[in-house]
Amino acid sequence: MPFPCHAYQVFIASPSDVPEERDAVTAAIHQWNALNATQRSAVLLPIRWETHAAPELGDRPQGIINKRILRDCDLLIAVFGCRIGTPTGRAESGTVEEIEEADKGGKVVLLYFSNKPVPPASIDPAQLANLVDFRGKYARRGLVWEFGDPHGLSDLVSRHLTLTMQRMFAPIRQSKQGSHQAAGPGQSTDGGNTAVPADADSVVGAVSAPDFAPDAPHRTTTGRDRIEPGSGTSTVLYYCPTPFCPMNSPFTTSGRVMFSPRFVGSAPDAELCCRFCGSTMVSCCLSCGRSLDADSCVCPDCGEHYVSTVALDEESSARLGNVPELPKLPGAEGPRPFWSPRRRV
Repeated sequence: MPFPCHAYQVFIASPSDVPEERDAVTAAIHQWNALNATQRSAVLLPIRWETHAAPELGDRPQGIINKRILRDCDLLIAVFGCRIGTPTGRAESGTVEEIEEADKGGKVVLLYFSNKPVPPASIDPAQLANLVDFRGKYARRGLVWEFGDPHGLSDLVSRHLTLTMQRMFAPIRQSKQGSHQAAGPGQSTDGGNTAVPADADSVVGAVSAPDFAPDAPHRTTTGRDRIEPGSGTSTVLYYCPTPFCPMNSPFTTSGRVMFSPRFVGSAPDAELCCRFCGSTMVSCCLSCGRSLDADSCVCPDCGEHYVSTVALDEESSARLGNVPELPKLPGAEGPRPFWSPRRRV
């Protein structure tokens, strides 16, 4: 039956050498909708110039795409293979110009680069050199991701969309938390299903961005602080979804590296950053949305691993040997907390 929802437009940008990967991104968006649309009251619309543009005169082709399609999008997903694309007169390629326009407009930008082996004869050295320079430029500005094949890209995009949409929904959750606080001690704003403790201000706080390494991604987010035992406030489990993060314990089996996540408890609808890698902590299976099972590293409903597995090769073996130990607080035993609680004053 019909249901009200918010529609978010996701622009898919790429040069012409990754048609299968473009289809994989579209499939990942449809998968996210199938798993999350009714639950989150949100739908993602894949936008591609070849399906959403129409013949028009009066401007250069890329300018028309920017004006008619890109301007109204909320997210941009860009995929690169071995080419950077054709110059537009204003940028190195149409894809690069789309990324720059989206970034300038404050839109969410997800960048993916292929590491799939290709025949040397099919590589244009000039295109590849420009792509390497472009990747280095944006890798210094934030996080970019690699993928091996279209199937792997689809899995990555599906997971990253979940994390990205959680951040986009954060202002809505924060406004709800504000209305809870305005309701007064012991009162509920959702029909009596959620009791707000009288000392709500002592529970709500800020979670700082990771500071364990100078080159860690620095993000600051707000949410709920640690819940003290006996406070009467319900908790949910969270974990870091990033492979090789020190929060997750790696083990190998059947030629793959798997990870046992460390679950931590916090208030419902919290917005938490992993202290060690900067990723957003999640509170459900990224594949099907089911609540976490604290006794397993695999979702009991869909069978997907909470943390994506990695092929056991030379690179992953080297990383296994270099996984840093969890830093300890001076004079304290045990691992350092994954977040930095601060009381509201």
